[in-house]
Amino acid sequence: MRKPLAILVVVSCLLSACSDRNERVVHAVLPAARDLREGVVVRYRGIDVGRVTSVRIVDTGVRLDLDIQRADAPLRAADNVRVVAMGMFGDREVEIVPGPVSAPRLAPDGWLPATPQDTLAEIREIVSDALAKQALARLDTLIATSHIQIHLDSVHPPTRSHP
Repeated sequence: MRKPLAILVVVSCLLSACSDRNERVVHAVLPAARDLREGVVVRYRGIDVGRVTSVRIVDTGVRLDLDIQRADAPLRAADNVRVVAMGMFGDREVEIVPGPVSAPRLAPDGWLPATPQDTLAEIREIVSDALAKQALARLDTLIATSHIQIHLDSVHPPTRSHP
């Protein structure tokens, strides 16, 4: 009888250890979340702390559920959430912007407000998109021109005059 009880205790401890992954879910509602997908990175102070698990349209905007996987991320009730474009191609990430350290810790299953809307963000995004498209068009032209020149040189190699 002792052996099955010992096995049960060991299995119970192992299951308990495996389930303790320091995960917590945080929610936010943003006015918009252009091109945001489930699975993208959530960052706090530049550190990857979790992933977006749900992106849903609600009456007041776009609701995000964030799976925070790092226990050392000291989220507070006064922190804010925003969607940021990363890299030249506009990949999106969620950033948690720290609020005052004096604010209380965020409760489990808590809600974070969106950062105040940046009135110039849409203009910057349009300009950035236009510049990226222009750069890609120039690159395509350069590649196409170089390819033609290389092709012509292989068909008709340059002639050298011999003295």
